Amino acid sequence: MAHTSGITPLYQVFKPPFTIESPGYEKKANETVPRRHPRARDGLIERPSEDVRTVFDIIRRSARLFPESNAVGSRKLIQLHKGTHEFEKKVDGKFQKMEKEWTYFELSGFSFLTYKQYEKHCLEVGSGLRKLGLGRGDKVFLFGSTSAQWIAMSHACATQSMSIITAYDSLGSSGLGHSLVQTQAEVMYIDPYLLKTAAGPLKRSKVHTLIVNEASIFGGSELLEEFQTSHPKIKVISFDDLCKAGEREMVDPVYPEPDDLYCVMYTSGSGGVPKGVRIAHRNLIAGIAGLYTCVSDCVTHNDVLLAYLPLAHVLEMALENLGYYFGGAVGYGNPRTLSDTSVRNCAGDMRELAPTIMPGVPQVYETIRKGVMTRLNASVLLRTLFWRAFAYKSFMVKHKLPA
Repeated sequence: MAHTSGITPLYQVFKPPFTIESPGYEKKANETVPRRHPRARDGLIERPSEDVRTVFDIIRRSARLFPESNAVGSRKLIQLHKGTHEFEKKVDGKFQKMEKEWTYFELSGFSFLTYKQYEKHCLEVGSGLRKLGLGRGDKVFLFGSTSAQWIAMSHACATQSMSIITAYDSLGSSGLGHSLVQTQAEVMYIDPYLLKTAAGPLKRSKVHTLIVNEASIFGGSELLEEFQTSHPKIKVISFDDLCKAGEREMVDPVYPEPDDLYCVMYTSGSGGVPKGVRIAHRNLIAGIAGLYTCVSDCVTHNDVLLAYLPLAHVLEMALENLGYYFGGAVGYGNPRTLSDTSVRNCAGDMRELAPTIMPGVPQVYETIRKGVMTRLNASVLLRTLFWRAFAYKSFMVKHKLPA
């Protein structure tokens, strides 16, 4: 029976067999027959539903099915606080407490756009891009951390059959310059704190317009004046002004085809020169379909997803668009503000949003664990209560009992 509300452990939803042998393959010695999800027995699943062929279709569908449900949520930066951060470092085989300068974030609560509002927002941003002179097949370079503005830019490009170029915000000047020259992008979206990294590469590129996300929690708007002085030929416009321009002069959407290029996704460059991977609309939709096939019984429009991993990675891009497909609320955080450790006068993203779905990687979970342990070690009572509750929860899960 499909899961429709609340939080249910996967073992109570998924029942074996989890994979089956694919039909039509001959058994060979020392080899296993390829295996698939039972729902993909007769062939790979290319779409989550028949009405979704492109990324733009995802937003249109959810705006139709869940118009008043929360879609995209974000927090505003109130103030940056400077201070010191205490940590342990192993020196000569012994752990020593050390301090370093640290930036703490004071953030507002989450505010959301509904799916109906978000569809209109994407159409406005897309219209703003058209006013910049862009059209079908043109490319917009996205260089920034994961945010509501980043994903809106990607969906706005889809409304006008434009393609996006993605690069990690950790990419250095050399790798950024390579990807700018290779793709011949003429418009770039950027978080202002990355202007120093982009300054040199932009001089060697064809970029004539810079869209600046002044809502970035990392600040950096003070760098704009110096950048404009050293780059007089590049037009600088804020993301908010782009939205307003599109709102004043709305244009009809230009519907993409499944085989149209949706994205050129560049690698991190850790293995040398970053490499760009071409992803058509049908490619990303197929990835979303695969994910949905595995989790469709345990996700609904009542779920809340915390988005914070790099959108320049295909897993995060597919996961977030999956959330939009099933009508969930997607709240945007950051690895630095997930827990209460690096925030002041507010709760961290996890506590503030209370997500039911949270993708992650080992490094992030280890950071969270360290933050929890620091809090526990400060109080004997809290530590005792925590580990007793942990033991209780572990026992209940092990014996498949509700907890």
